[in-house]
Amino acid sequence: MRKMTISEPENVQAGTLTAQCPACLQMTIVQEESTVIGTEILCRECGAILAVQQTSPLTLVEVEPDEFA
Repeated sequence: MRKMTISEPENVQAGTLTAQCPACLQMTIVQEESTVIGTEILCRECGAILAVQQTSPLTLVEVEPDEFA
């Protein structure tokens, strides 16, 4: 399970955060209301399924396909 931490750069709209996808390493935009533990987020670049693991600091992990079985 790969982890990443979300940051708040200056050029992002209010109510959004950016994060680096642990699968493709591209930056993705996350809506602030999606930052609840367990919420799944889809990377728009590679299609990886990411989940919020903790909120402080806000950390996402890649959900492996076999975890759905």
